[in-house]
Amino acid sequence: MSDYSLNLSKEHLAFAATMLSLAWAIFSWTYQNRSVALRDKIKSDLEILEKLKVAFGEGHETTKQAEQYVLGLLAQQYANDSSRPAVFISWPDLALGIFLLVVAGVWASLGEMQSWHTYVAIIMVFVAFGAFLNAFDRNARQWRNA
Repeated sequence: MSDYSLNLSKEHLAFAATMLSLAWAIFSWTYQNRSVALRDKIKSDLEILEKLKVAFGEGHETTKQAEQYVLGLLAQQYANDSSRPAVFISWPDLALGIFLLVVAGVWASLGEMQSWHTYVAIIMVFVAFGAFLNAFDRNARQWRNA
């Protein structure tokens, strides 16, 4: 058996705090950006719908299909909160995020952290945050289907 002890210096703790701050900033920015991107997508789809109405008319099949699609997006985005489940969780995404965080933590705590070890751990944490975003995002399923 090897003698293993976790030796954390002030530099390691400062680095970890900086990385946590950076990860939180990326997480917050991505979450906000997704919300804005969905609203922009709905806006552009509404503009396309208006152009279809002018080009083909209200009763044309293409116009009706586009209108149903846009109405579906609007219903999902602006549905009454009481009609939605209190918490939406995508279990596969949540499991992937937890798995990657655990693996990154174990990877980072084993042995000496060479530069490539650090890069691999950071990439795993970044992918884990993406998985967490998808796990708790009510619109993730909509983005996959759009």
